[in-house]
Amino acid sequence: MQTIRLITIFGSVFLFLCALFSFIKTPWYLPELFSHYQMQLFIGGAIIFVGLLLLRKSPPVVYILITAALTLNAINLVPYANFERLKIIPQSERIKIEKPGTYSLLQANIFKFNFEYQVLTEMIRDLDPDIFVLFEMTPTWREKLQDLTTIWPHYLALPEDGSHGIGLYSKYPLVDPQIIQMSDMDIPAIISDIRLNGQDVKLVAPHPLPPVSQSFFVNRNQHFQWIEDNMDQFGHMPVIIAGDLNTTMFAPHYKSMMRRTGLHNARRGRGLQNSFYIYGHKPTGIPIDHFLFNDRINVIHSFRTPEIKSDHVPILTYFKVKNDFR
Repeated sequence: MQTIRLITIFGSVFLFLCALFSFIKTPWYLPELFSHYQMQLFIGGAIIFVGLLLLRKSPPVVYILITAALTLNAINLVPYANFERLKIIPQSERIKIEKPGTYSLLQANIFKFNFEYQVLTEMIRDLDPDIFVLFEMTPTWREKLQDLTTIWPHYLALPEDGSHGIGLYSKYPLVDPQIIQMSDMDIPAIISDIRLNGQDVKLVAPHPLPPVSQSFFVNRNQHFQWIEDNMDQFGHMPVIIAGDLNTTMFAPHYKSMMRRTGLHNARRGRGLQNSFYIYGHKPTGIPIDHFLFNDRINVIHSFRTPEIKSDHVPILTYFKVKNDFR
C-alpha cells in the first residue's frame, strides 16, 4: 500500500508539472516536450483520480495536484473540442461545401521513407484540392507527382533526399513563388501569393525541425519568430500558414506566436485531429500539422484525410476569402 501511495504522489506531481509546462514559456526544449500530450495526460490524470477515490488514503495535496492538472488539461483541450458531435444529426449531413467561392488546400508530410506513391496520388486525384502542399518530398516523389501537373500546372518544388524537401502545387496561378529560409539553419520553406479568381492570398508553408533537442527547439522557435516579424508586412492580405509546424496547440511558444499575430487555427471547435503518431502507435497521436489563417480567411471545414502510409495524416481544409477589410 505504501508503494501505491508513493506512485500516486509522484504521478500527481508529474502530471501537474506536465500540464503546467504548457503555460510556462521557457528557453529549454525538455519541459515543452511533455506539454504536447494534453489528451493523454488528461486520460492518465482521470484514471489516477478515480484510483485515489477508491484508495481513500492519499494525502490532500495529491487530490489538489491531480485536480489542478486536470483543470489545466481541460483549459488546453476545450477550445478544440467538437461539440457538434454531441448533436443528434450526424455532423457530415450539416457540412455544406458551396462553390464557387470556396477553395480547398491539402497539406501532407508524405514521409521520406514512404514508397507507396500511388496511395497519395490517387487520394489527391480523388479529393481534388485546389492547392496541395507536400513536405519531405524526395526526388523520386517529385517524379511520381509529375503526372499531376496537368491538373495542378502551377507549382514550385524543391525535392531533397533528406527530410526538408517541399512542394507547392496549385490549380491557380502562383505569384512570385519563393523558397525562403526562416531560421539560421538551411531549412527551406515556401512563400507565394496565389491568385484565386482575382484575389491574391498569401501562403506560407514552413517545416521547422522537431524540437527534440535544444538546437532543433531553437530552430522551430525561429520559424515562429519569422511569422511574428512578417505578419505586419503582409498588410491586409488574406494569409494562410499551412505546414508541419512540429508543435501542438498546447506549446507555450506556439501560444505566444498566436497571441502576437492574431492568427487562428482551423482545428478550433473541430476536434484535435491528431496528425502524427510515433511509429504509427495511435495512443501517441498529437496534432502538429496546422492550417493557420488571419481574419481575411473564413474556414468552412477542416478534417483529416485517409492515411497515406506516412507517419503523418494529411489535413484537408475548405476556406473562403473575405472581401471586406473589417
